[in-house]
Amino acid sequence: MINSLFNTSKKWFLATIIAALLMQSSGLGFLNVTGAKAATANIAKLVFTSSVQYIKSDTASTKITVETRNNSNIAETVDTDDEKITISGTGQFSVDQTNWNDSTIDIDINNGSNSIDFYYKNTKEGKFNITASPKSPKEWIANSQYIYVDNTAPTGSIAINNNADVTNGKDYDQYSADCTDNLAGVNLTLSYSDDLLSENTLSQSQYADQTNFSTHYMKLSNKADMSADGSNDNSGKWIAYTSDYYAKYNLPWYIGSDEGIKTVYVQFKDEAGNESAIYSDQIFYSVYSTIPGSTVVLAGTNSYNPVSEVSMEINASGTTSLFVSRYTQNPTSEDIDGITNLGKYFDFSIADDSKINFTVMIKIYYTQAELDNAKITDPADLKGIYYFDFGSNSWKLYANTGVVTTSDKDGYAGYVWANADHFTPMTTGADVTAPEKPYNFKAEAKDGSVKLTWDKVTDADHYDIRYRKSTDNNESVSYTYVARLTDNNTEIINLENGVEYEFGVRAVDEYDNMSDYSVIVSTPVKTESTVSSKTTATTYYAYYYNYDYSDTQTEETEVKDENVNTDNITEEEPEIITEGLDNTNEPEEGQTQGARTAVTLGIIIIAIGAALGGYYGYQWWLGTDEEEDDEEEENKSNKSANNKEQKNKKNKANRRW
Repeated sequence: MINSLFNTSKKWFLATIIAALLMQSSGLGFLNVTGAKAATANIAKLVFTSSVQYIKSDTASTKITVETRNNSNIAETVDTDDEKITISGTGQFSVDQTNWNDSTIDIDINNGSNSIDFYYKNTKEGKFNITASPKSPKEWIANSQYIYVDNTAPTGSIAINNNADVTNGKDYDQYSADCTDNLAGVNLTLSYSDDLLSENTLSQSQYADQTNFSTHYMKLSNKADMSADGSNDNSGKWIAYTSDYYAKYNLPWYIGSDEGIKTVYVQFKDEAGNESAIYSDQIFYSVYSTIPGSTVVLAGTNSYNPVSEVSMEINASGTTSLFVSRYTQNPTSEDIDGITNLGKYFDFSIADDSKINFTVMIKIYYTQAELDNAKITDPADLKGIYYFDFGSNSWKLYANTGVVTTSDKDGYAGYVWANADHFTPMTTGADVTAPEKPYNFKAEAKDGSVKLTWDKVTDADHYDIRYRKSTDNNESVSYTYVARLTDNNTEIINLENGVEYEFGVRAVDEYDNMSDYSVIVSTPVKTESTVSSKTTATTYYAYYYNYDYSDTQTEETEVKDENVNTDNITEEEPEIITEGLDNTNEPEEGQTQGARTAVTLGIIIIAIGAALGGYYGYQWWLGTDEEEDDEEEENKSNKSANNKEQKNKKNKANRRW
C-alpha cells in the first residue's frame, strides 16, 4: 500500500511539474528565475503597418503606425512603462502634429499597447527612408519604410477611337451593342506619367506596375468644367486610372445624341493629391458614317486602295493601320458655300500618326453619272478636294489640289486629287455659283474722264469693267473692257466731253464664276473758267445721296438698287435714275441779256466814280499841303516882327538905337 501511495504521489508530482513548465512557456507561469517580463521578452521585431504615403512638401502625412511583433509576425503587447521606439530619418516627426522634432524622435510604448503612431513632413521633394528601432539595447529587429514628397502634378493624354476624326457612334464591334439608340459611344485610350515615378523609386513589387496603381486617379467628362455630364455615370468624379476605358469598365464612353464636334476631357491625380492640367480630344459624330474599313500600312512608300473609288500613296516609317469611313450625306452641319457636291464624303485616320510622313497623295474618282446627277456639265469645274476645318467650322480647299478629266481606272470618268498635309473629313465639288453683282455703283464725271466706284463683293476675286458710248437707236457699238481689277474703284480716261457713256462692272470669283453687270451712264464735262447759264442751273444726282453745290457742277448718276423704289425696273435692263433742278424756271434769254447790260453799266458807273473820286481826293490832298506852307511862312513873318518890336523897346529903355 505504501508503495502504491508513493507511486501515485510520484505521478502527481510529475504532472504538476509538467503543467508548471507549460504555463511558464506561455508566459502564465509563477516561476521566474530570471525576473524578465514575459510579454516584452517575446517581442522580436518592429513592423510598419501603414501604407506607403505620398505627400506634398511641408504637409503632414496621415498617421504612420509601427507595431511590436513576435517571430510569428503576431502583435505582441508590451507590459512595462519604460519601453521606447526611436524614429529617425530626413525630415520632421511629431506625435501630435503640433510639436515637431528634426531627424529623430523617441516615442513611448504604453503599458498594454503593441504600437505607436506618429506623423511626418518634409520641406523637400523626393524619396525618404524612415527607420523604427528600439531605444534601449534589445534584439528587436528594426524596420524602415519609404515616404514620397511630391509637388509635381502628373501628365497624361486622351485619344478617342484611336485618334479617329469621325464616328457614327458604333464604330467598334466590341461595344456597338452597348450603344443605345439615342447615345453615341466611343472608346477612350489614356496615358499617365509622373516625374517622381519615372525615377524608378517604386522598387517594391506591389508598386512596380504603374498602370495598375489603385491610387492613380482620373476624372472624365464631356464638359470643360469637369462636372457630371449626364451621359456617363463615371463622369465628374475621381475613378481609378486605366489605359483602356472600355476594358476596365466594360462600357463605352457616351458622347451624347446630337451630331457635330464632340469633346471629351480628362484630368489626372497622383497619390500626393497633385492634379494635372485638363486634357481633351475631339471627334466628329455623324450617323451617316459607315463602320470604318481597316487597311494595313507598311513601311516605305506604297499605294493603297482602301475603298474602290479612293487611291492613296503613303510614305510610312513603320507599320500601322489606315481607317476609312464613307458618308452618304454631309457629316457636318455646315454646307460648302457655292459648291455643288458629288455626294462623296470620306474620313481618313491613322492608328499612329507619327508613322506617316505627310503629305499623302489622295485620288477620289468620279463617274459620268455622278456629274450628271450634280448637274455639272464641265468636269473641269471640279476644283479639287475640300477638307473640313474644325477650327473655323467650315469647308476649305486643300492648297495643292486639282482635277484630271480623264481616268486611269476602269468605270470612272476622271478623278480629283490633293496632296493632303492632314486628315479630316473630305469631299469633292464644283463651284458653279456666281457672286452677287456689285451694288452702289457710282460715276463722277470729270474733264475727259469718269471716276467709277462700287461696294466690294464678299466672294469676288476681281472685277471687270466695260464701257462704250451710249446709243439711243439700238445701233451696235462695241465695248471696251478693263479686266481683273482688284480694287473697287477706277477712273476711265481719254473720253470725249459732252458725250454720254455707258459703264458696267461685274464681280468674278476665284473659280471664274461671273455676276451680272451693274450699269450706269455718265457724261464727261469740260471745266469752264467763266460763268455760264447752264453750269449754275443743272445738277444730276441719285436718290438718297447729298452733294455740295458749287459754281461748276459735275454730273453724277447711279444704278437704282434695292434701297430705292424699284417698281418700274425690269430684270432685263437696269434703270438709270437721274434727278435735277426744274429747268422750266430758268430766266428767258432776253431777261438774261438785260440783266447783263444792267450789270455792265453799273460796273462802268462805279469805275467812273472811283476815277473822279481819286482825282479830286488827290487835288484836295495837294491843296492842304500848300495852305500849311503859307501858314508856316506867315507864322515866321509874325515872329520876326515881334522880335524886332521887343528889341526896339529894350534899346529904347537903354537909350540905345
